[in-house]
Amino acid sequence: MKKEIVFLLKYNEISASTRQRFLCYFPYIDKKINIKTNILFDKNYFVTKILNNRFPLLKILSSYFKRIIFILSLAKNSKIIIQSELLPYAPIFLEKFLVYKKIKYIIDLDDAFFHRYDQSSNFLIKFFLKKKYNYIFQKASCVILGSHYLRQQALLKGAKKTKIIPTGIVFSDYKKFFFSKKEKIFTIVWIGSPTTSHYLKKIFPVLEEFSKNYKFVLRLVGAHNIDTSYLPIETYKWSKDSEVSLLSESHLGIMPLENSYWEKGKCAFKLIQYMAAGLPVIGSPVGENRRVIKHGVNGFLANTNEQWFDYLELMYKNKKLRNKFGNNGKNFIKNNYSIEYLQKEFQKTLNIL
Repeated sequence: MKKEIVFLLKYNEISASTRQRFLCYFPYIDKKINIKTNILFDKNYFVTKILNNRFPLLKILSSYFKRIIFILSLAKNSKIIIQSELLPYAPIFLEKFLVYKKIKYIIDLDDAFFHRYDQSSNFLIKFFLKKKYNYIFQKASCVILGSHYLRQQALLKGAKKTKIIPTGIVFSDYKKFFFSKKEKIFTIVWIGSPTTSHYLKKIFPVLEEFSKNYKFVLRLVGAHNIDTSYLPIETYKWSKDSEVSLLSESHLGIMPLENSYWEKGKCAFKLIQYMAAGLPVIGSPVGENRRVIKHGVNGFLANTNEQWFDYLELMYKNKKLRNKFGNNGKNFIKNNYSIEYLQKEFQKTLNIL
């Protein structure tokens, strides 16, 4: 009889977290394991909430009801993997049900979701949910984390077994674009959803100053809510079919971040994508960025506006250095952050259940 593992996912394949932390591994999973998935929020919710930043209350309530029914229908001794949590902003009644039914689970996190509770400015949320993840981590068979900061926090909250598996990329998808023709105008690229595009504003003054001296284009892939007349911006809707080519045609990838609790848990996936596409990178020295960027080897860590400007200028002027950083980064990602490399560790983790 085949072993069955149920993946309780937050979103479908439109979400980078779902694709890169779960779906990309499915072709590698032992054929003796039967894979079943349950998705909390569908594509329509993701587009409405994440891409258009609207709050679809009825859709949320419907999704919660369906998830509750699914969990209650799980057989005793089922084996499951949970993406993030069963129900965001809900008490741990479902988690307690899993423990009662002796259902073993692995929890996977690629963001500091627990800080939405223990660092919340809302008194009620903080009071009722600040220790939610303590229970989730303590009862989990294993906690998979996308960054070292997340692992540190999981251990502090009582996780008994942890494993770091970065958010990886399918390297073969990038390999075919290695020799893409670069844009004629120096192109700085940023990829991400509209909900994270506010990080770019951190370096808008730098880019504005840079535009006075150098001709460039800021390419935004996935963000469409930025309105500025003083920067040369081009925007593209995100598409799985075009994202790699849009990155590969660019000259430099950037990842500015703020330095707060939430950002410390970030897994540097933008940098991983840029570097897989052969781009040199500049990023803020926050969270996992400090591990992915080898300063002066595959990119630069920029902490101040002056550093951001200086590194942008150096990358603009020095094509030889761009190529060197790009090649170094590409090899680094292949050997440390590719799904082809990480899949063995992912499969070993499944054996815990």
